[in-house]
Amino acid sequence: MLLPLLLACGTDRVDAPEPGGSVPAGEGWVRLPDAPLSPRSRSVVEGVGSNVVVVGGWELLCPPMADCPFPEEPMLADGAVLDTRTDEWSPMAAAPFGLVGDHRQTVALGGSLFTVSGCRAGMGCAGPPELLEYDVAADRWHEHGRVLGTRTSYLALVPVGDRIVVHRVSDEQGRSPDLVFDPGSGAWERLPDDPLPEVYDRFAVAVGEDLVLAGSPAAALDDGGVPDTKMLARLDLATGTWTRLTDAPGPGYQLWAAGGGLLLNGHYRPAWLLDPATGRWSDLPVLDGDGGVDLYGVVDGNDSTYELPSVGALGSEGRARLYDVASGEYLTVPAPPGREEVYDDASTAAGSSLFVFGGQEWSGSREGTLLHDAWLWTPPEG
Repeated sequence: MLLPLLLACGTDRVDAPEPGGSVPAGEGWVRLPDAPLSPRSRSVVEGVGSNVVVVGGWELLCPPMADCPFPEEPMLADGAVLDTRTDEWSPMAAAPFGLVGDHRQTVALGGSLFTVSGCRAGMGCAGPPELLEYDVAADRWHEHGRVLGTRTSYLALVPVGDRIVVHRVSDEQGRSPDLVFDPGSGAWERLPDDPLPEVYDRFAVAVGEDLVLAGSPAAALDDGGVPDTKMLARLDLATGTWTRLTDAPGPGYQLWAAGGGLLLNGHYRPAWLLDPATGRWSDLPVLDGDGGVDLYGVVDGNDSTYELPSVGALGSEGRARLYDVASGEYLTVPAPPGREEVYDDASTAAGSSLFVFGGQEWSGSREGTLLHDAWLWTPPEG
C-alpha cells in the first residue's frame, strides 16, 4: 500500500471563496475555489505548466494511526484541472482506472502528467506497474503499458531532458533494471547498471541531461548498524557512462535539485549541498542547536520541490521547513488555516508555489469528514 501524505494544519478557518474567486488566508496561503470533485483523499496531483491536475483518490475514512481495511468502493478515476492564472477549474477525461497518489510516482513533462501505478489490480495498488500519461491540452490519456523487467510496483519517476527515468527505490528486495522512456517514440531502454553497491532510500535527480543517483548502503543494516554516508553516482545518458561522485560527509535521506547543486536532506541530521561540477560538499546551517535538520522541500522559482510527510511527521507546531536557494536560508511553511486535524491530503509544486488539495478530517469526532478544498501557498518575496 502506498504511504499516506499529509500537510499538517494551522488555525482560524477561512470561509470558502465565491465561485471563480480566491480568499487570502494569511502567512502566504490563499484558499482557492473548491474543486468540482467529490470530497476525497490521496488524489494524484501534479503541476503541469500553469495548470494543476487533480485526479483519482478514494473515499476511505480512517482515524489517525488506526489500522483500517481498504474501502469497499473502487478508487476514483475522475479529475479536474486548475488554471492557476485564473483560479478556474475545468473537467478532464477520467483515468483508465482508479488511482491513488504518491509524490515520487508522478511527474510533469512536455505539457503532460506521467504517473506509474499498480492500481489497476485493486485497492492495494500492488499490481504490475503501468505508465500512464495525461495530455492536458488534448484532454487525453495514453496508456504506455507495463514497466517491464521490474519486480516491484514501487518505483519513482524523474524527468531528464525530454525523457523519463523510471527507477527502483531500493535494492532490498533484489536489483531490477532502471529504465528510461522516450514519450516521443514510445521506446523503452534499459539503463546501464549503476556502480553503487546494494542501497536503499534510492533517490535520483536530473542535472542537465545527466542523472545523479544517491543511496544509503544496505550493508550497514545487515551488520546491525546505521549507514555513515550516502553514496552517489552520475550517469551520462548520452554515452551510458557512470561516474562515482564523492560520498556525502554523513548519512541523509532525500536528494533534491537546489539551483546548480544538489541538496541532501539530513532527516534530523546535518544537511549538505553538493556541487556536482567539483564534487565538493558544503554544510547547510544548523537548526535547533542539535546539529540536525529535516526539510520538506526546496524553493527555487519554477523548479521548486515540495515533499510533504506522512501522518504526524510535522509535529505539534504543524509547520514545515524548506531550503530557499536564493537566500541560502530556511523558510517555514505554516499550515493552511483551519486544517489542524486534516491528513491524507495531496500536494505538489505549482511553479514556485505549493498546492494542497482534499484529505480527511476527524476533529475529535467519531465520524470523519472527507474534503475537497484547495489551497495555494506562495513563498515570500526577497
